[in-house]
Amino acid sequence: MAFTDKTIVLITSANTGIGFELAKQFLSDASKHILLGSRSASKGEKAVQDLQSQNPPGTVEFMQIDVSKQDSIVAAAKHVEVKHGHPDVLVNNTRIFSSGDPDAADIQSLVDTFTTNAAGPCATVKVFEPLLSRSASNTPRIINVTSVLDSISTRLDKSNPIYNFK
Repeated sequence: MAFTDKTIVLITSANTGIGFELAKQFLSDASKHILLGSRSASKGEKAVQDLQSQNPPGTVEFMQIDVSKQDSIVAAAKHVEVKHGHPDVLVNNTRIFSSGDPDAADIQSLVDTFTTNAAGPCATVKVFEPLLSRSASNTPRIINVTSVLDSISTRLDKSNPIYNFK
């Protein structure tokens, strides 16, 4: 099955965690081609190898994208446009709490967290929306994934059990 016959699914931050599991689930369908997004080329390529070693029915390739950097988002969109024409599904999965330690949260770590968790997904949608509109599917999708583990208010609340989760 050629890529043009497949549903193209871009998942950001798919080298670990929820994104990796989403990629694994999508790959159980032979009609899906996954663009496994990762900031780190080495981690992204390893995740692709791990998924391919399971011989899934679907196909997967690595795509470098850092949603906290506009030029990276634009470069990723150009790559998708040249190689695939468009994505059919965009999964915004990126999430961080950059300081790692809520007590150490300073202005820069909060700005980095907001940039990656809020501004980045918005910018990604803005850049990819024209490509999504070209989807052969009558129902292109944007899926935004979030987690309470990465909620700033939850992570800063010392009475919340997640406070000590590192």
